[in-house]
Parts: sequence; structure tokens; C-alpha cells
Amino acid sequence: MSKQIVLNIFMAGFLFTFFIQIFWGRLVNKFGAFGGILSGTFISGSIWIISHGLNKPLIYQSGSIWIDMAWAPAIGGITFSILNGHSFKNAFPNFLAAISGGIFAGMLICTLQ
Repeated sequence: MSKQIVLNIFMAGFLFTFFIQIFWGRLVNKFGAFGGILSGTFISGSIWIISHGLNKPLIYQSGSIWIDMAWAPAIGGITFSILNGHSFKNAFPNFLAAISGGIFAGMLICTLQ
């Protein structure tokens, strides 16, 4: 894997995390649950297209095994929270729920294929 590919993957993860941190909460505060749907659609969709859907995407898939983009905002969100004085201990139940949901969704997708 070249340095350019590594840089592109890092940039895609940064963009996804940055847009989530900047815009998601604002849209939810302004529009409620519909803001969450808008955020999920526009933020995740736009970054997915930039990362995977273009002729020259930011993220290069080198094999059949892939890692979901959700790891980038998860790690970025935890880092952002800790750097702003929040406790990881308080967020741990939500973190476990997110991991459990991801595992369940992955098992469901594998079952349906």
C-alpha cells in the first residue's frame, strides 16, 4: 500500500468524522429526529460517494475484506470527547450498544446473502 493510498484513507476518515462533529448535532438540534435522518443521509452519503463511488475514490479496496467507515467517527468521537474533558466511562454503555448493533447488523447481512 502506497503512502498516497494511506493518506487518502486518512483524509476520508477525517472528513467523515469532521462533518459528523460539526453538522450532525446542529441538524438534530434544529430539526429533531428528522435532522438525524438528514445527517445520516447527506453526511454519510456524501462521504461514501467521495470515498467509494467516484472513478478515483479516496479509499482503495485492496481485497474482499473491508472495514466499515464507522470506525473513523467512533475513534474520532471518542478522542474529541476525551480531549474536551468528558469521561469515556460515562459513554461506555453507548459504545457497547454501538458495537453490538454493528455485530448484529453484520450477522444479519451475512445471513441474508
